[in-house]
Amino acid sequence: MPFSPPPHGESQWAAPDVSTMVTVPPEAAPPAPREADPAWLGGAPLGGSEPWMEAPVAPRTPGVGLRWASGVIGVLAGTLLVASSWMTWVTADIRGAGLRNGNGWQNVYGNLSLGPIVALIGLAVAVASALVAVDVARRGSRAVLAVGCVAAVGLLIWELVDISTPGRGVTSSIGAGIWTMLAGSILVVVALVLAVRVPPVVATPE
Repeated sequence: MPFSPPPHGESQWAAPDVSTMVTVPPEAAPPAPREADPAWLGGAPLGGSEPWMEAPVAPRTPGVGLRWASGVIGVLAGTLLVASSWMTWVTADIRGAGLRNGNGWQNVYGNLSLGPIVALIGLAVAVASALVAVDVARRGSRAVLAVGCVAAVGLLIWELVDISTPGRGVTSSIGAGIWTMLAGSILVVVALVLAVRVPPVVATPE
């Protein structure tokens, strides 16, 4: 390609004319972050679907475990007391009459014993313990449970003393019914202790 000399009076090493050059626009700056729209705060925009929220959790009543433990143990204790009234309380070897068994409903001489009272105590203990478990009639159920506890232990001691002192010409031994009554009486005491330890319900202001 032939070399074309620059126009007259201009040097080929002169700086180019800036006014004739194509101007390249600068890169667009990123947009400034926009402040959060209040409609978007906390969930969906106005007019949209409701924001997802966790269901409120009801506060747990204090002493629930103690109440249920007392109730279950007390119902078991009452069941044992009722069952013990039908079981053999004593086996007596009576001189001239031989071996005889006595339970809570009929003693070794054929008379009515204390079985009905023991069965009634066991039924009352079971009902009171169930009320303690569901927290109904708190004071009344505890009172019935306390009376049943004292009565069960008292009758147990009475029977143990009675069987241990049979009298002349009689040899006696304790039957399974007394041991079952002992187990029920111990469980009644445990149920009462747990029921007493249940903290009271404090009313919260509205």
